[in-house]
Amino acid sequence: MGGGRGGFATVPLALLMVTLAGVIVLARLAPGSPDDLRQAKLTHAKMAALERALVTFAALQGRLPCPAALAQGDEAPCADAVVSLGGVPTASLGLDPTAGRDAWGRLFTYGVTTALARPGGWTGGAAGAVIVRPRPGITKPKAWVLVSHGENGRGARRANATLVDDPAGPRERDNLGRPPDGDMPGFAAGPHDGAEPGGEGYDDLLRAGDPP
Repeated sequence: MGGGRGGFATVPLALLMVTLAGVIVLARLAPGSPDDLRQAKLTHAKMAALERALVTFAALQGRLPCPAALAQGDEAPCADAVVSLGGVPTASLGLDPTAGRDAWGRLFTYGVTTALARPGGWTGGAAGAVIVRPRPGITKPKAWVLVSHGENGRGARRANATLVDDPAGPRERDNLGRPPDGDMPGFAAGPHDGAEPGGEGYDDLLRAGDPP
């Protein structure tokens, strides 16, 4: 991308544009109990609200926020890596701490292209380095990703930052953003199924995109 993106004209315009271009990845829901579906829909709504907060932050600051460390609400320094991973920096986004948790009360995992979280990074035109795989063989580079670890919660952090047991299946393990995830910048999306090894199935919910 040559010449950079330039600044946003207004925050409302940026929020309008995100409905046209911001998000291209959503996990598809498998049939489940009414309660499971309600929780999943609420989680998607919470991720949509976080997306709007990320776009507003980028419009005002010229960059995306770095992740928070564990359950802390403020940005921590970004990692010395292509993609920085952690919790949602709710305080830096001007949100209540509960906004950084999914409908099951566990912390979202937030990943961001480190170059886009540096001062002036967004207006500098750096490409997204978060790699989302909606299905095998298909990759989509994005600026940021939000992950809910689903109803089974495998690999998530609770609100007090303690860990739920790691998943056995490769797709859910790919969304940890920490060891034993062997591909930190990569995230697996796609339909839910019960075929993951270990018996828990795959039920993660992802939202990823680029501010306009």
